[in-house]
Amino acid sequence: MSFRSVSLFRRTSIKSINSSRCFAAVAPEVKDEGNDTEEERKPPPPAEPLKRPEGMVSKTYNRSTYPYTPIKNMVHQEFLNEGDVDGMGARLNDYYKMSDMVRQLKTPAERIEFVNPYERPWKRFERKWHRAFHPALGSPRRAWNINTVPKYFDSLDFYKYITKTRLITNSKPFDNYYSGLVPPTQNFEKRVNESLLSFFNGSEPKDEKVVTEFLRTTLNDAELSIAHNNDSLRKYRSSFNERCESFWIRGGFRHMYDQKKIWDDVGEVNKGRRLGPRFIGDDRRRLGEVAFVMRDKIAAQVRSKTKLPSIASFNQTEFIEAPVFEETNLEENVIFSPLIYNMSPDIEPLWQCPGYEPDSKEPFKFGRLGIKNVFELKNNFKLWKIPVDSEEYIQTLKDSYASTAISSLFNWLNGQAHCLGHTQYNDIEEPLVSQIILSDGKTFCFALGQLNTIAINIEMDGFLNRRSNFCLVDGPYNLYDEYDVETQQYKHVNESGQLVDGLNPHVLSRYLQMIMIGRET
Repeated sequence: MSFRSVSLFRRTSIKSINSSRCFAAVAPEVKDEGNDTEEERKPPPPAEPLKRPEGMVSKTYNRSTYPYTPIKNMVHQEFLNEGDVDGMGARLNDYYKMSDMVRQLKTPAERIEFVNPYERPWKRFERKWHRAFHPALGSPRRAWNINTVPKYFDSLDFYKYITKTRLITNSKPFDNYYSGLVPPTQNFEKRVNESLLSFFNGSEPKDEKVVTEFLRTTLNDAELSIAHNNDSLRKYRSSFNERCESFWIRGGFRHMYDQKKIWDDVGEVNKGRRLGPRFIGDDRRRLGEVAFVMRDKIAAQVRSKTKLPSIASFNQTEFIEAPVFEETNLEENVIFSPLIYNMSPDIEPLWQCPGYEPDSKEPFKFGRLGIKNVFELKNNFKLWKIPVDSEEYIQTLKDSYASTAISSLFNWLNGQAHCLGHTQYNDIEEPLVSQIILSDGKTFCFALGQLNTIAINIEMDGFLNRRSNFCLVDGPYNLYDEYDVETQQYKHVNESGQLVDGLNPHVLSRYLQMIMIGRET
């Protein structure tokens, strides 16, 4: 065969192949943009919690979490992606990528370590051999340490925001949760009376350590007083380990980078996210997602293998999805720097420990009742110099107890959720409930909290999470009001305002109800 015949054969074969490919392909249908209705041009509906929105496209290499600078070209302004206007499109994609990675990890300890925002400080070797042409050594990320009790007299709203917890002071849902429980209080009152005389001898509590031992004794007294007809107590575990800590990230602090002259009321706000210093606790990308940690001290806690009954299920949307704040400008009235509330950055490593280590294979993972010493509040009230007989003192005392209950319950429940394998990237699937008793030796406050979500680390329009946690607070109440030295009897003021013998029956009854609720059969 000659060279000419070979070349002709190749050309004909190539043409036949191309023609077969062309006829085998199906031409896509092209819609007429002029006939589109208004409903088809509407944006896709927002996603459900922890689910990608419809039509979401993965980010490309040139997308950033920073907002775009003003562009002079009209075409770029007209056809700019909505997710690229403020940079949240790339952030949303990163969130779902992290969620996929977290779900691939098997053990809770691995997931906790993966989502841990802790950054160790630079070593001496790294600082010594750093050169000018190397990347700058940015300051390690530190978490804001939440105090065990508030050190600022008006911190309730801030505590509600950083935990996304709604406060309920109405006593009706609190009483409904314990409906049908009418425990006898005679034996318990005798034991508590003896403990008061043994620890304080009729005087006011003055030592924090003594108050802690008294609160632990009251737990033993309560269990002994109802042990004869409550067999479920043997299925619980009482722990006197004070360590109870957890970390979390709260979004919504991007306005901390707004730079505005103090005398300028109407002028433009200059964003300092790119070149300005990074806010303490925030991500390196300056997303306004601040890390918090609480290293709480619990005098005693009771845990079990099963959960407490929930106050409201996820199907009750009117209760679960109720807003934390109603018609409040959060940036101007609630979200301030944690320095205002006397919080300090924490440089210690972060971990989840709700009374036990996540890798210890602890069978009693669900917290039932925690007892906390808030004797430190007395010293804070002396520094605030609020008149004791004023209404401001009473209201500040209630707010301080409520703030402590919200932070302690969220800290405890958040640690339990992480030890069960849930993080801010894979939210909890069922509510978690715990109880706590706050006391300084004389005043008692009872709180009941339900954890509905821990995915609070991102605040943006494309991420929809309407769930909010809530906390029910009852009190504070005085266990006694006076002490008679001659008869060695404690007295309290009843509902009608009369001074009668004995301890406050409401405090004793509520204490026993919290131990008896959700008894295991």
